[in-house]
Amino acid sequence: MQGLRPSSDSEISKKLSALDCFIVHVNHASLLIKSDGHYILTDPWFISPAFSCWSQRPQPMPDMIEYILNIDPSKLAVVISHGHDDHIDDFFLKKHLAAATYFYPEFASPGLGNRVKAISSHPPIGIGTGKRWNSFALNQLVNQDFTQFDAIVTIQSDDFDIIHANDNWHEQPKEVISRLNELVKSDSGKSRYYFSQVGIADPFPMAYPQFSLLESKSMVSDRVEKIIQATLRNMAAMGFKKIYAYANQAMIISETVDPTLKSYDLAKELIGQHGEIIQLEPGYLVTEEKSYSDQQIDDFKFTDRLIQSLENKANAYLKKCNVNDCKIVFEVIPNHHAPKEALTTKTAYYAASLIHWQNMLTGKVNL
Repeated sequence: MQGLRPSSDSEISKKLSALDCFIVHVNHASLLIKSDGHYILTDPWFISPAFSCWSQRPQPMPDMIEYILNIDPSKLAVVISHGHDDHIDDFFLKKHLAAATYFYPEFASPGLGNRVKAISSHPPIGIGTGKRWNSFALNQLVNQDFTQFDAIVTIQSDDFDIIHANDNWHEQPKEVISRLNELVKSDSGKSRYYFSQVGIADPFPMAYPQFSLLESKSMVSDRVEKIIQATLRNMAAMGFKKIYAYANQAMIISETVDPTLKSYDLAKELIGQHGEIIQLEPGYLVTEEKSYSDQQIDDFKFTDRLIQSLENKANAYLKKCNVNDCKIVFEVIPNHHAPKEALTTKTAYYAASLIHWQNMLTGKVNL
């Protein structure tokens, strides 16, 4: 992916390269896990819009994406937990990580397997009753009372045991808890990590204009508090002292959504009242409990850097055609700042929403 600097230049890349094992948060429900010289990447959603109007907030760090792109694909496995668009970035994966090994939970419907098959350059592997990949062991658990098309995935290695619960925040039935306790034992001598959605990942009530801003905020808070209480009960049932919140980092860009209604911010505020729940953000190194992020929630450095690269190419093309007195400027709107430079009659100024730029960057529409 052009427009990104070499990964070795960044603090987080230098840090990760020096570690034999780690778990780092990329964004949303995506974790990069390293153990015994191999890597697992969960639920990548980096650049493509989801469901036509969702975008990543906060976005992944550009240096983290570049680090992933530099991993030898023979040493990388991608685990997709389910088929929601915010858990599988078809464009990014097919264009940049097709040569990796892919794993997916097996459901009654073949839809997810077929979707992953269209991405991977070789047949993906269903987890089913359990699979091994190098030093990693993978298992899937489905709460039939919640959904038949989403799975908790356990990821185990010689270094740690991980519960990648993604959207499965609901209080789990006894049989699921029992199986998780069998797989991720509290007395294994290894560190245990539990990751689960604590927040809203659907458009209700944000995209419903019949509700006032005050009513929407109240409903968001009530929903998040319900999720928190279910999370605490799951923690207690499995003897975890803390849990990591993720899969709550999306924003809806639509004319029907008040831009001041930011469900992620409301979720963070409520999560902050519970010391046993740690909200993950891009660049957080879980195994050291330390953030290596160089960006704020509303920084769009990843998209901005790609748009800047596109702008540079457009202007280079003008020069190649000996059009030296004109310039092209690309911007994301709504702007929170003045244009990058004073505009003149010889400036072609292109401004579009973040969703439109992401659709252009992923080839869904053209300029």
